Formats: sequence, structure tokens, C-alpha cells
Amino acid sequence: MPRMERPVGRTRWTAVVVGGEGSFVRDKFEPHLRRMEIAVGKHWEWRTTRFGWPTSGIDLVVMITDMMNHQMNDRAIAEAARLGVPVAMTVHKWSVAQPRLERTLMLLQQRGSRAFVRIGSGR
Repeated sequence: MPRMERPVGRTRWTAVVVGGEGSFVRDKFEPHLRRMEIAVGKHWEWRTTRFGWPTSGIDLVVMITDMMNHQMNDRAIAEAARLGVPVAMTVHKWSVAQPRLERTLMLLQQRGSRAFVRIGSGR
């Protein structure tokens, strides 16, 4: 299956990234997401206890499950379901994250509408 990565530039989707340290997401994870045309609209860092969830403008939720706690997991899934956006549950290792994100993006493209669905087990 061909990879969906493209040169960094224009973005097509906006994501909330849940989990991970700020520097990791900014320096390591976000450049990969941008090559897949995903912009990080908001990042819920793994140490954050209070989080203002966006009410609109979000196309998907990316959960880095090996860098978050159960409370964040439950809240992110509930908010994604409320907004009707897909959730890509993945780990910080990009070779695992990329195929899960590709499946999520294919669902976004095929459905044309927003629908809550979980991709990946997260571990």
C-alpha cells in the first residue's frame, strides 16, 4: 500500500493530539502529521489536568496512548463521540502510528461526512 506522506505545506485536516510531551509532539510527531496534511489544531499534553476542548474545526483526534493516562483517554473518546469525529488510537512510534492514521484518513475521505469511529487498539 503506498504511503500517504506528502511534502510539508498545505494541510487538509485539523487534529487534536492527546498525549505526549509538548516537545515530542512539536519536534517529532507534528512534522510527520504535516506530511500527511494533518495540522495540529490543539495538543493536550500528558501532564495537563484541565483541557479546553475545541467545539468545532476538528476533523480527527489522534491519541498517543502510551504517553497518556486513562482519564485523558476516556475524556478524549467522549469528546470525539460528541463531535462525531474519528479517533486514531496509536503509540508514539511512527511506524505504528502511520498505518492507523492512513486508515483514519481513508475513512474521512470515503464517508465525506463526519462519523465517530475508533481505529487501532492503542497498544
